[in-house]
Amino acid sequence: ARRGCGKLVQPARRQRLLKPSWRMTQAAASSSSPPSSSPEGGRDGVKGPLSALRLYNTATREKDPFVPANPPRVTFYSCGPTVYDFAHVGNFRAFLTYDLLKRWLKYLGYDVDHVCNLTDIDDKIINRMARDNVTLKDLTTKYSDLFFEDLASLNILPARTYPKATEHISTIVDMIQSLIDNQYAYRVGDSVYFRTAKYEQYGSLSGKNLDGNLEGQGEGGNKFVGDKEDGRDFVLWKGYKESDLDVV
Repeated sequence: ARRGCGKLVQPARRQRLLKPSWRMTQAAASSSSPPSSSPEGGRDGVKGPLSALRLYNTATREKDPFVPANPPRVTFYSCGPTVYDFAHVGNFRAFLTYDLLKRWLKYLGYDVDHVCNLTDIDDKIINRMARDNVTLKDLTTKYSDLFFEDLASLNILPARTYPKATEHISTIVDMIQSLIDNQYAYRVGDSVYFRTAKYEQYGSLSGKNLDGNLEGQGEGGNKFVGDKEDGRDFVLWKGYKESDLDVV
């Protein structure tokens, strides 16, 4: 969980940003005809620099040509908000970036199937439930609705669907159990951690060698305190505590 969201605010006063006086309509974004100024014309006949969409590949550190697996369909997943608070402009930078990419793919003629998740259960949400004395559903519904309002105010094209974490708990449990069965995860009490040492490619996206980067290691040896096998291991499932309130 990395983002709070819901409502765009100014730092000093929680006020809505004014709706922009200009906006690209959804009809324009999905139009079958490109702007008259586009070279060569024709949605499927765009040539030259405009037709060569290149995306940065974190694995290769290069800009690779975009080649869809099943053209003209493009499946597109983006990370959504954690719905426990208002969003700020920094949060929406990511959503605007997704929107620009999606509009460009549509302009090039692709059928874009966009899915954006909603994180509606995590520690920040639980802490806010306790602070405001509200239920999980009431809290997350409130900020989910405000998030969608802000998407509309910025004229961001909606995703096809916004799956919630709480709607897929059984799938999450099954996936974690599969990782345990294959020795990629292990239990510590009621919690489950990912075994980073088992996954040889761990750290490859960061471009760093993490072999000696154990938490707490130094001249005195491994000083990591805790039940994890490795200081780098991260939690996949946290065991329930009474302070977690009614989230089960």
